[in-house]
Amino acid sequence: MEQKVLLITHDGNNKGIVATEDALRMAREQRLDLVQMTQEGEPIVCRIMDYGKHQFTKRKQHAVARRKQHRMQVKEVKFRVATEAADYQVKLLRLQQFLGHGDKVKITLRYRGREMMHQDLGLRMLERVRDDLSEIGFVEHDPELERRQLSMVIAPYRKGQRGSKHPATGAKPLTTTVINATSESAADTTNTTNTEVVASSVAGTASTIGGVGDSGGDSGSDSGSDNSTVASASQ
Repeated sequence: MEQKVLLITHDGNNKGIVATEDALRMAREQRLDLVQMTQEGEPIVCRIMDYGKHQFTKRKQHAVARRKQHRMQVKEVKFRVATEAADYQVKLLRLQQFLGHGDKVKITLRYRGREMMHQDLGLRMLERVRDDLSEIGFVEHDPELERRQLSMVIAPYRKGQRGSKHPATGAKPLTTTVINATSESAADTTNTTNTEVVASSVAGTASTIGGVGDSGGDSGSDSGSDNSTVASASQ
């Protein structure tokens, strides 16, 4: 049985169902190719075209699409609890530029020294940043505290999404999620100004060392093993 195809000419005209041999002959007469357009169907759809030119145009279109495609990145901007007004405006402008280009931003704030005892100041700074960026971005990841570093991720709005996540008015206070807690961070948040407790703990340590001479090395090795455990946990 003679095989037939649904033939489309190079200029887009539908020639209807023709024999495969006739379609090949028409393509040769025009010095073009007969290209099968569908894998399934009855009859199979074929088109007369310059296949080499078709492939070149297709690759060129893909290249243009890749150049226009924007890959979202995460940009980081660092703040401090005591970031001054002028420095804050500079950092805020950078955040606005990153969000305007379609990138996410990660705001990090590192506590120094006794600032760990006033973590609410860091949250207030992040709330201020959130409110100042509420017109162009929303909080994608709430603040997380990892040892001494507080971080928050803000993503740009998509089309039709602007202002739907965290409006500037009536925004809820931020809450912190503590991750990777260690004895070091716990010690930082403890008030050690009580001299009586410090004195009693020192006295207890001295009596232990003086009472058991051989166990001093064991306790030292135990403390060393504790330190290694904390280091691996912090990593």
